[in-house]
Amino acid sequence: MAHYKPTRKYFFPAVLFLIVMTQVFAAPRPINYQGYLTQPDGSPVNTIVAMEVELWTAATAGTLLYSESHAAVMVSSGRFSIEISTGTPVSGSFEADQFQQDTWLALTINGELLNPRTRLGSVAGSIHSEVAERLSTSCADGEWVGFRGGGLACYECSAPSTRTCYEGPSGTGNVGACRQGLNTCVDGAYSSGCTGQVLPAAEICNSSDDDCNGLVDDGTSLPGCLNQYIDTDGDGFGDDATPVACLCTQASGTTDIGGDCDDSDGDVRPDQTLYSVHTSNSGGYDYNCNGALEKKESFASCTYNGSSCDYVPGFVDSIPNCGQFGAHSSGCSQDGAVCTVTTSAGQQRMACR
Repeated sequence: MAHYKPTRKYFFPAVLFLIVMTQVFAAPRPINYQGYLTQPDGSPVNTIVAMEVELWTAATAGTLLYSESHAAVMVSSGRFSIEISTGTPVSGSFEADQFQQDTWLALTINGELLNPRTRLGSVAGSIHSEVAERLSTSCADGEWVGFRGGGLACYECSAPSTRTCYEGPSGTGNVGACRQGLNTCVDGAYSSGCTGQVLPAAEICNSSDDDCNGLVDDGTSLPGCLNQYIDTDGDGFGDDATPVACLCTQASGTTDIGGDCDDSDGDVRPDQTLYSVHTSNSGGYDYNCNGALEKKESFASCTYNGSSCDYVPGFVDSIPNCGQFGAHSSGCSQDGAVCTVTTSAGQQRMACR
């Protein structure tokens, strides 16, 4: 079994913490003494130690009234308990009249004297630990009394322990983007800050559940949203006049591209490059939705370029309206430097968009 050496490597005056005394009446009855021991790093001690208890008349110096030793005291998870007057006497005697005045208790562990001494006060024939009396009703269940900053205080934890924490609304911790954080034990108390926690934020379009309600990118008109339009004809363009909402993701039967001037006809859309001799479902020829009527052809031409004829097909005599028939060229004939448009036997319809 490993034993601690009596060196300050293991015990410091600041690491003796819990001092709880039971009542001692006129008769010299044992005093129950409890404490808490930690290593310099704050971790609780688990070992067997030798203790010596001394009763003095003053906080420093003074007269030694009584001392005794306890050869083997079990310390488990930092806590120990002894009864003063049941150890092996070293000097003096344990008498009731010693407690008719202020008495100071000193403790030595494995040869190391812990400071400061603890004052024991006399109250109506009984003796209590002055500090324990002050703190016994203020410490919560599961806490214990210990030294902190030169005085006694309630301890709720031992370093380097941590506990989870979360300061957001109930039910949102570890939901979506929200995350619980940690409180770290410092000097017997958990830190007030919840390190690492992520709290709910305003929902935006980012494929994340920012407000931690279990839904991703829910809501309308969120930052980063796109207007969704009904796309009845399935051509990828919707009618600007009938937007569904500003959403983060495309809904079924909708598109985020507007500009369709006839959503009942899949051939009518802003990116249309083809011409048609037929009217659209809406009865017009504006197939590319630019608001202007574009005829595919004009008059045919046949121009001499110095060696041959440059031919542009088209109509002859007159330009028909969209979808109407008219005489159309069939080619170009050349006679020396003279180029002449030739006409086809039939007629063609004017295509528009």
